[in-house]
Amino acid sequence: MDAKVVDEVPNWFKASFMDFSEDLEEAANNNKHVMTYFHQNSCPYCSKLVEDNFHNASLVAKLQKDFDVIETNM
Repeated sequence: MDAKVVDEVPNWFKASFMDFSEDLEEAANNNKHVMTYFHQNSCPYCSKLVEDNFHNASLVAKLQKDFDVIETNM
């Protein structure tokens, strides 16, 4: 049985032009940190992380409160 592979990241991730100095400044101005999520299309481990953690209500609430999450597709 093959694992389900999810290549989409949650819609609450921050849209970024990958100018990290700008992202850091914006996060600091909003009293937040920056978290960079590195992933790869068709990666079953990445899919598992997205499905199990980035859809967990309490974790998502904490991340949205304290972090600007930026995704980087390798």
